[in-house]
Amino acid sequence: MGDRVAHVRTGPAARHEGIGPRLRAGIVVNLSAARIRGAGLGYRPVVQRLGEHAAHPRCGRRGWRVSASSDARSLPFAPDFFDAIVCVDSIYYFGTDDLYLNYLARFVKPGGPVGIAGAGLAREIEGAVPDHLAEWWTQDLWCLHSAAWWRWHWERTGIMDIDLADTMPDGWRLWLDWHRAVAPDNAAEIKAVEADRGAYLGYVRLVGRRHGQATLADHIVSVPAQYTKKPLLRSEE
Repeated sequence: MGDRVAHVRTGPAARHEGIGPRLRAGIVVNLSAARIRGAGLGYRPVVQRLGEHAAHPRCGRRGWRVSASSDARSLPFAPDFFDAIVCVDSIYYFGTDDLYLNYLARFVKPGGPVGIAGAGLAREIEGAVPDHLAEWWTQDLWCLHSAAWWRWHWERTGIMDIDLADTMPDGWRLWLDWHRAVAPDNAAEIKAVEADRGAYLGYVRLVGRRHGQATLADHIVSVPAQYTKKPLLRSEE
């Protein structure tokens, strides 16, 4: 699914966000860009794999330059720096924040695509967690959402024109195959995916383009304030 999101024609610079534990280097090999920059949550081994993959002949004669920042919520890039942004299997860690799209969009040029793909839900869970998922489900899994939810989450801001939002057919089978290959001891998750059979769990993707007329709010990291010393207790007045 990452291949399907990442296969977009771009200019000289693209950013691959989401250096996550599930990422495979081949996910971004089809990006026709001279520079690929990675940013995520500090998964250095995967960044190294991306760097090694940059030597592959399919990357072109000029190759890719790969770099990484420590946190996708504190990016060291100028506004309008990228032609495209691709986020694979990590957006749920930070992108559900109501303010994150406003922050992220500033780094892609107006009209540039932003694509996400990764684990999610075929439909939203309404009410209690289904019984067959309850043993595996933990509080951090509430970050998983459906393609329809992601479309709503982005469209309501007016920042993105949505090109597509869908769910991979039989994505749960790939989720299961991946887990059996890299984490065969994680019996709880394997059992949950097997029992679910795509009723809720799967892979989703979303692709939008930054609306050129949308006004982005300034990213606030601190609130300046003047401090006037006052007594802490009334008895000190």
